[in-house]
Amino acid sequence: MTRTPPLHRLAWREGAAADSPSAGMAASPAFALQLAGQSGGRSAGQGGGRSAGRGEGRSAGQGRGRSAGQLAGESAGGSAGGSAGESAGTAAAAAEFRAAHAGTGTQTIALLLADIDPSARLWGYNRFLIGRSAARRLPGLQFVKVLGSGHDGGFGLRPSASRQGLFCLFEQAEQAHAFLERSSLVADYRAHAREFLSVLLRAYSSRGSWSGKRFEITASEPQHGPIAGLTRASIKPHLARAFWRRAPPAERSLDAAPGCLLAAGLGEAPLLRQATFTVWESAAAMDAYAHSGAHLDAIRASRDGGYFSESMFTRFVPEALQGVWKGRRYG
Repeated sequence: MTRTPPLHRLAWREGAAADSPSAGMAASPAFALQLAGQSGGRSAGQGGGRSAGRGEGRSAGQGRGRSAGQLAGESAGGSAGGSAGESAGTAAAAAEFRAAHAGTGTQTIALLLADIDPSARLWGYNRFLIGRSAARRLPGLQFVKVLGSGHDGGFGLRPSASRQGLFCLFEQAEQAHAFLERSSLVADYRAHAREFLSVLLRAYSSRGSWSGKRFEITASEPQHGPIAGLTRASIKPHLARAFWRRAPPAERSLDAAPGCLLAAGLGEAPLLRQATFTVWESAAAMDAYAHSGAHLDAIRASRDGGYFSESMFTRFVPEALQGVWKGRRYG
């Protein structure tokens, strides 16, 4: 099993480097979104930039807390071993995160990725039926999506029978962290998964919307170290066939992209509502991928093809990344 160092060992810190909104991380034209032609936009994290394409950017300099990426990883084997309880190191990192974000009221996302154990497939299928209603009782929850995944956690037409995700947007950072630490829903995912990964995310640049929801800018742009990206799109049904014909080359290029630490294909609905979540060593690594090869072709195709009825591209500061995904350990 490959092991990725904790985020804080990759020299992460927040700063004010300029964002390039045209830098996509998608594995197909759906995830290229409206990135083409936006490279001149200023980041909303700088206080005067454009937020979510609305020209209403808000500074988020208050989010300068240290990364909680040093949370301890799960138990060896990647088999939802978190059921054994959190280590002392995890508790210390959690306390550090709470102290750094106390009173900030910053909107924060908790993302779960799980590979459901074969013995618990029925439980996993039920997540798509009742998962949103169960999550809506969480304190501070503003937005939630239960997501499927492609075969082996990737992208494409073939769905996965076991891999899925849960995307939860909380009003405050403390609520998101409490969700990961104490929620019975997270404990259930751990108990039923052979691989489980969690991460907290604060947006420093965002364009577009997801089911009408626009994300607040709550972090400064990092000068160095890891960043995460979420790209999602609703594909127009009458253009779905043309769109998917262009997907495989970009998908293969992401798998081999230098600096890509994690990639997960996600979606709300087969074929038509797709998303990509990635973590990169740096913004430069993401930009290099976005402006080369098959992905650059995908961006141009997205711009010219008009495939999407709604789209979003958001960059995040990742924190508290821990667990196992596709055989690779994080944290």
